[in-house]
This record gives sequence, structure tokens and C-alpha cells, in this order.
Amino acid sequence: MLPPVESRQAAFDWASRWSGRIPDRFEYLSGGYSNSNYLMVLDEDECGVRDEYGVRDECGVRDEYVVRFCDRFGGGDEFPGIDRERELTHIEHAGELTAELVHFELPAGHMVTRHVKGRHPLPDQRREEDLEASAALLKRVHALPRVSFHYDPFEVVLDYLERARRLGTRVPRPFERAAEEPWQSESTHFCHNDFNPWNLVLGATDAWVLDWEWSGTGDPFFDVAGVVVTHELTPEDADRFLELYLGQAADGTIKRRLARAMRLYWLREGGWALLQVACGNQRHEIAQQLAAAIEYLGGR
Repeated sequence: MLPPVESRQAAFDWASRWSGRIPDRFEYLSGGYSNSNYLMVLDEDECGVRDEYGVRDECGVRDEYVVRFCDRFGGGDEFPGIDRERELTHIEHAGELTAELVHFELPAGHMVTRHVKGRHPLPDQRREEDLEASAALLKRVHALPRVSFHYDPFEVVLDYLERARRLGTRVPRPFERAAEEPWQSESTHFCHNDFNPWNLVLGATDAWVLDWEWSGTGDPFFDVAGVVVTHELTPEDADRFLELYLGQAADGTIKRRLARAMRLYWLREGGWALLQVACGNQRHEIAQQLAAAIEYLGGR
């Protein structure tokens, strides 16, 4: 699947600015819920062979980049909570923890990064070492200096729900009940706030975190909850992840804190999906996320 003609022309223009070359081809990358992502190849030749971490050829490694096109549902002034100038600042703040930034288009948020070689630790492809790698990567994110922007997921989801109402969408009763529950951060770190497996790339010798549009100073347990939810951890795996992240076994207080953060995480995910649908985003993945959040919050 190719990008639309106007998007391809824009990518051609961006590539010519920094490389003086025109892309040879595009390859659609799955995993984006509200943006469209493509592998962009420059100067491809015919001697390529695919390995576990990408595509190499006998004549040298081909030049590969990832282009993110922000769909109209994915950001800018059309969707709340996303500030592309702030995202750019936080990408630079993340440094070597993320893919090398080549081009960032403001105000739209379209972005080009160098393609990092690795795999996503998807739930149905998880390896024994993935929990440890993900915990180590999350600790590196939380060790970054705090930033001035504070990300409060509770305020964010209340905004989502109110906007959905104004668009004529009924807010599911499980969301209403969960939004009445108290939430308070117990500590603050620099957080990613969307630490799902599609945003992690585990390479042979290093690892990276992608997609920093929700990042900011916040509660680290919201990130931990995101791992448990989006990586689909069993209770036993969640306990193991907590131990790896904390450096010690979690007690009852810590587990209750995680349980509260998981409810808020599901509420954020459900509220986001509800507003996406209200705005006209009919992607199947969005409907699935909305249904899963209703089920989780309605059953607890």
C-alpha cells in the first residue's frame, strides 16, 4: 500500500533536502492507530537479502527511513492533547533512546526518522528475555530529567469524554463510573505514557522507544500499567515485570497502586478511542480498543 500521491511528493521533497536523492520505494508499516507509517528506501539495489532485523545487501546496508504521516484524526489542532512542537522537544530530550530524527514538519507533525533494526515485543511473539529488556528500557526513560510539561492522564481523559459528549456521542456508563474515582500521582518522573509493544524496538545490541507525542512529567506507574495492559501480561508476568522494574518483589501497596493505574490506563485508552470514533475514525482497531475498555471497566 502506497501513501497518497500528495504524501509521496512531500516525502520526495523532504528526502531531496537532506540527501539529494529520491526515494526508490515505500513499504507500509502496520501498528499505527491514528497515523500512517511507511518504510522509505533510498538507493535500493538488487542484491538485498532479508535477515532477522531488517534488509541488508552484499553491496552494503541500504538507506532506510521511517516516514510518519499524521492523519487528520491523529494530532494537531484537530485532536486534543497533542502538541507537535512539544513532541519535537521531547524527542530531542530522549536522545539516544529513540530513533535518529531526520526531519520534522511543523505544524502538521509529519516526521522522518532513521529506521532502527529490531523487532517489536508483541504479545504473541514474546521471548523469554523481553520482560527484562522492556523493564530496563522503561527505567532508562524514567531516569531522564523531568520536563516542564506535566502529563495528567486523568485530566486528559476528562477532556476526551467531554469533547465526545459535545460531538453527540454517548459516554458508556463504565467510563462515567471510572471517571468518578479519585486519582492522584504518588511520584513524578519523565514518562512516555504510551509504552506499548509497537513503540518498542529491541535490537541485537540496543533498544529504542518510538512515538513521544504523549510524553511528559508524570506518574511512572501509568507507564507500568501501560506495559501490563498493552503487552497483555498475565498476573505472574506482571509480578515479574514489577520485580524487574523495582529491583525487588512488589508488596500489596505497590500492587494496589498498579491496579489503580491500570483502571486509569484503560479509561484513557477507552476515552481516546471514543473520541476518535466521534471524530469519524472508523478503523477496526479503534473499535476493538473501545470495546475492550468498556469490558474491562464494566467488569471491575
